Amino acid sequence: MNNKLLKPNFGDKQLQTTRLKQTNIIPFTIYLVAFVMLLIAWLQPAVSFSILFRDVFVAASVKPYYGLFSNIGIFLWSATAAILLFCGTVLINVNKNHKYSKFLLSFGSLTLLLALDDFFMLHETVFPVLLKISEKVTFLAYAIITAYCLFKFRKIIFNSYFTIFIIAITFLLLSIIVDQLIPASSYLFKVDDGYFFEDSLKFIGIISWCFYFIKISGEQIISLSK
Repeated sequence: MNNKLLKPNFGDKQLQTTRLKQTNIIPFTIYLVAFVMLLIAWLQPAVSFSILFRDVFVAASVKPYYGLFSNIGIFLWSATAAILLFCGTVLINVNKNHKYSKFLLSFGSLTLLLALDDFFMLHETVFPVLLKISEKVTFLAYAIITAYCLFKFRKIIFNSYFTIFIIAITFLLLSIIVDQLIPASSYLFKVDDGYFFEDSLKFIGIISWCFYFIKISGEQIISLSK
């Protein structure tokens, strides 16, 4: 009889123990963070607890279709960010040197930042009003982060669905330009028309961004089974 078969594989046992600990720690951490957030929301005196938890349409007494396309855009940002971060994590766990893992994680983080900015109106209200950071500084920071990601992963981008990515970047950039022109462009078109152009450009840009990254993420996950 082969004695090696009788010896326990301590490497496998150690790996199983580590995974078991991670399995126990992750849900505990999630519940702990959720509990702390609820506790802070309950104890803080600045804003009523009911305002923080009520549906925004009910709290503001507005129709559910208010901000419809803005909300759809946020859903698309969030879905894309979740898919990118999930797929990037899967790839890096399968192969730490997988060339697409950092690509997906980097753009997943950027997409999450854009989703948070849209949802909490960071560059419009939070940063300039609460933190005294001008909108131009925020846009510059976003531009630097985006430029870094584009430069770092330029080879992957050029060798993928480049046209779709260019469409996404172009429309998002045009929406920012129109946004900056609205206050000074009343002689060109009405304010409502300006918002229509801005949000339409942004919406098409978000859809293109979402399609591009979800398609690449799906292809990389499928390639693992080949």
